[in-house]
Amino acid sequence: MKVVAAISKNTFLVEMHEDEIVKAAGFSTTYNTAWEKFNGGRDVKVGTVINVSVAYDFHARVSQHQSEAEKSARTLRALADMLDGALPDVVVPPPEEGIFDNEAWIVWSGDEKPALSEDTLVEVQTRDGRVEKARVRRVWWKHSPPDNKDFNSDIIRYRVAKQGGDQ
Repeated sequence: MKVVAAISKNTFLVEMHEDEIVKAAGFSTTYNTAWEKFNGGRDVKVGTVINVSVAYDFHARVSQHQSEAEKSARTLRALADMLDGALPDVVVPPPEEGIFDNEAWIVWSGDEKPALSEDTLVEVQTRDGRVEKARVRRVWWKHSPPDNKDFNSDIIRYRVAKQGGDQ
């Protein structure tokens, strides 16, 4: 920023780069949606009034509470790590079709029931990671919407089970 002229005793005309104007207004970049809303678009508009002291006061308050914010962030991170280790993966992304644990699994998207005999014994894996064996006729071959309580029980892949163990 460069002061280029004095308009009055306490008012000055300054030369600033676009990034400096945006930051003086308290925003990080012209791509910030809050800046676009404040400014009426990405490009700096001539006549835009920026109260730099308000932005400065806000950032000063944030800086004063930085250590408390960092402590809270560490606590939240520790809690997230604890939960991550304690809970099973509830959404297992379907792998590419092919080899899984040295056996051929078929990714199933929930569209049509597989073209297998009703008496075929299949092994199915659900989103929550469970693997079960059942006859084709006893398997629920539908997918639930994400907000449904049965969503994590949806089948994501299947394979014809090895002989042994009827259900």
